[in-house]
Amino acid sequence: AILTILIVWPILTAIITGLILVYVFHPVHEKVLSVVKEKNTSAILVIILTILIIFLPIWFFLPLLLKQFFDLYLYAQNLDFFVLIRSVLPSLAETEFSRSLAASLNTFISSLVTQTLSSASQMFLNLPSFILKVVVVFFVLFFGLRDAEVFKNYVKSLSPFSKTAEKNLEDKFKAITSS
Repeated sequence: AILTILIVWPILTAIITGLILVYVFHPVHEKVLSVVKEKNTSAILVIILTILIIFLPIWFFLPLLLKQFFDLYLYAQNLDFFVLIRSVLPSLAETEFSRSLAASLNTFISSLVTQTLSSASQMFLNLPSFILKVVVVFFVLFFGLRDAEVFKNYVKSLSPFSKTAEKNLEDKFKAITSS
């Protein structure tokens, strides 16, 4: 049972993410559906909107972040922490503590950059898995938007509550989530 959970967990998180996106974008889907009048087209338009909302900022800001990161790295490599410590804390200027602190800061910056580059290379190695998860998320999003009423009716059929209790629970849930 534990091995099954470990195997299914990455896809399960993608499915849960897709269901959360269905919940978030369902009102948008309803508005688009009232204009388009076709479930598949409406779901595709909402997915395109979702892609624009999620990936467009990443597309524009990732190069800027990378440039800032490498500029910061180059600045930190050229920065002499001992001189900085001596100018900020002149009373510690010629102590062993200031030399040790400067060496520790240099080591910290180097290890931080090494770890970040290692994480970036690991991200590129995991790119196929990431793409699969994104495809699963959008697959769940498409069919979740398209068949939301069918799914909602199915979940209601599983409920042990009476119809009035279900309606009260649904109204309270809507009131809490929309506040």
